[in-house]
Amino acid sequence: MFRSSSATARVVVVAVFITPGALHAQNLVTLTPPDTPRWDATVHAGWYGASKPGAPTWNDWLDAGVVGASVSYAWTRHFRTELDGSLASEGRVYSEDYVFIPGQAGPVFRTRLQEYRDSTIAASLIYAPLDNRWVQPFIGAGVGAVRERLRSEAPQWIYYGRPGSPVIVPAEPDVRDVRYRVLPHLVGGAKFYVSESAFIRGDVRFGAARDGNANALVRIGFGVDF
Repeated sequence: MFRSSSATARVVVVAVFITPGALHAQNLVTLTPPDTPRWDATVHAGWYGASKPGAPTWNDWLDAGVVGASVSYAWTRHFRTELDGSLASEGRVYSEDYVFIPGQAGPVFRTRLQEYRDSTIAASLIYAPLDNRWVQPFIGAGVGAVRERLRSEAPQWIYYGRPGSPVIVPAEPDVRDVRYRVLPHLVGGAKFYVSESAFIRGDVRFGAARDGNANALVRIGFGVDF
C-alpha cells in the first residue's frame, strides 16, 4: 500500500513538470521583471548653448531654445539605451578681427554677425542605480552628431579715428555653410513619476571635443512608459 502511494506521487510530480506550460516557464529567460516596461518616450524643451570657433572670448558661447524627443529601451532594470533628437532655435555670436590697410594710420577693426542653428542626434547608455518606483535618478554617456547651419553677414567696419581721405576696404560676401561635428557627452537627471506609467523628466547634458567645441543642454519634459 505504501509503495503504491509513493509511485503515484512520483507520477503526479513528473506530469506537472512536463506540461507545456511548465516547459515554457522553464525555457523562458527574461532580463527584466515582467512588470517593468521596456520602452519609454519623452518630449522635452529647454535651453541650448554652444561654443563656436572664431568668436571672441567674451562672446564665444551662443544661447538658444531647444525642443526635441527621445526614446529608450531597457535591457535590464538598471541599464537603458537611449536615442535622442533635438533642434535648437537660432543663436548669435560675433566674430572680430583687425585689418591693416595701406595709407591708414591704424588698424581697422571689423565685426561679423554669425547666426547658427544646430540640430543633434545622440545615442546614450543610461544607468539608473536605484529601484525606487517613483523617483529614478540616472547618469549616462554617449556620442552625438551635430548639424551646424551657419549664416554669416558681411563684416561691419569700424575705424579708429577719422581717416584723412577715403579708405577703400575689400568687400566680402555673406556666408552660408553647413558643418557637421561629433561630440562625446555626459548626461545626468531624474524621472519623477506622476502615475504608474507617466513621468516628468529633467536632465543636463554636456558634450565636448579636443578642438574646443562644446555644447550643453538643460531640459525638462514629459514622458510615458510602454
